[in-house]
Amino acid sequence: RYYQPGQGRFLTMDTWKGDQNLPMSLNPWLYTYGNPVNYTDPSGLWTCRGHQDCNEWVENVLHILSITSKTGKAIVEFFHEHDERIRKTQPLEYYESCQDLPIQSNGVLIEFGKPWPGPSWGTALFIDILQLSDDPRVINSPNPDGFGLQLFGHEVSHWAQGPIRFTIQGELLARFVEQQLRNDLQIQYGNIDGWERTKELTERFNPFDVQHLQLAKFWMINNFSPGYAVFPLPSIGGLNQSWLDRFSINIDLPKPPFRPTPRPGPTPPQPPIPIGTPIPPSLP
Repeated sequence: RYYQPGQGRFLTMDTWKGDQNLPMSLNPWLYTYGNPVNYTDPSGLWTCRGHQDCNEWVENVLHILSITSKTGKAIVEFFHEHDERIRKTQPLEYYESCQDLPIQSNGVLIEFGKPWPGPSWGTALFIDILQLSDDPRVINSPNPDGFGLQLFGHEVSHWAQGPIRFTIQGELLARFVEQQLRNDLQIQYGNIDGWERTKELTERFNPFDVQHLQLAKFWMINNFSPGYAVFPLPSIGGLNQSWLDRFSINIDLPKPPFRPTPRPGPTPPQPPIPIGTPIPPSLP
């Protein structure tokens, strides 16, 4: 929307109709619920809260990633697609007093604070909320550093996994996205904090092999967090190579262990086939 500073008003109403549970959002002329100190809404879709610099930080992250590499650009494109999808697919509700005025959902929320269930740098547990830590190592100004950039890409990629994001395969795949971004950002930001462990993880374990996933789980428990103990292996319908291709991941996958096919044993002898009419057993 365009803003007229002389009048102190927007020239058009917000296209979002508001949420009946948030009365301040029902006024289409207001900006961020009438609370621009704590909330921002730069695109009219996604919003962010929890840090005074979150608006510029997110905008800068999206810009930097979009011009850094194919992977960064793919992450940004998916983020905008997902943001729009959330806005469109949320169920419509209506005012009780006026059934022809639908209340539409907003896009995703990027929330800085203490990610739930924590402790962690970020989570994409909810499909419409991206939780990021407000730790200074993540956000301390409008200008993101390498750690914040790769963290954003890691968490956004989880949204592209559907329910697989709750499994150890989902976490390992997100680490491949993270490592690719670390590689792409290295010239500008150097070796980003934690790169040694992420590099070792992606060099040792194949995300599409069950035995590798079992080993990766124990490795992540010991090297990242005991919290990975609750992450299951994907039971049905895990992701495949096309997921990595979607984000232009150019990292060689470790080869699964060689499992030789067992050689068939000797064929057991067949019982002789009787010739003629069998003799019935004697009756008592």
